Amino acid sequence: MTGSATLLWVITVVLLLSSGVISLAYGKNRLRYVTLLLSLAFFGFYNTAGLAGPGWLQDTILKLKEFGDFLPFYLIIIAILLFTLVFGQFFCGWVCPMGAVQEFLHDFHKKEVKIPDRVDKWLGLAKYIFAFYLILHAIVKHTKLHYLNPFFVVFNLDGSTPLVIVAAIILLLSVFIYRPWCRWFCPFSAILNLLGKISLFQLSTNEKCTNCSLGERVCRIGAIKVEKDESGKRQTRVINSRCIRCGDCVTSCPWKGIELKFRAK
Repeated sequence: MTGSATLLWVITVVLLLSSGVISLAYGKNRLRYVTLLLSLAFFGFYNTAGLAGPGWLQDTILKLKEFGDFLPFYLIIIAILLFTLVFGQFFCGWVCPMGAVQEFLHDFHKKEVKIPDRVDKWLGLAKYIFAFYLILHAIVKHTKLHYLNPFFVVFNLDGSTPLVIVAAIILLLSVFIYRPWCRWFCPFSAILNLLGKISLFQLSTNEKCTNCSLGERVCRIGAIKVEKDESGKRQTRVINSRCIRCGDCVTSCPWKGIELKFRAK
């Protein structure tokens, strides 16, 4: 679907990303469900694009020689990368239609299966391996591995039997586990995780934080940890390489102890 990208797609992505940044800055993260729904309707089901899937990662490399012919596609990629580098992973939390599918499925279920941190960490390596393999294959073989995105089945209501099975597993897991595709398998997410770690604006605690663990409890992606330092004092740490800027911790804190602010160092 990279060749189907238009300037309307570019404008829509930029507007949705900007809406996310402005909304979180003013503590209105509930608007996130509006942007996700709009993206799901427009990019997911209307255009059946599934923005930033495995195919997009490969095409970023394979279409470089035809940059002018695929300008809208590259403008979308550049916009996503730039927003991530400056503000963090707003695309994942506010725009991605694949993330939206998982988000809405998960919200139907009140009880969440907690994954042990060690298991979560090891599973999270899969998307980096997947991303490395796709990039290496595109560079060495100059070809694209097709039909690796399980959400192709969701948006197109079609696909091979193995892909349908994988899609069914991902959708089922999404009911009980928050965004399993995003946190463990999405190769594009792996790239954004790395950029989010060094983004100019980071989600972090301020002097009002009481280290009460509320942020850790409400963070469904596991990006907030309350740990003890060498003196035994509790400290709240935000893992910006994982944070998708959903804003739940920001709006849930009665003391306004977590905020999006410029990274000092």
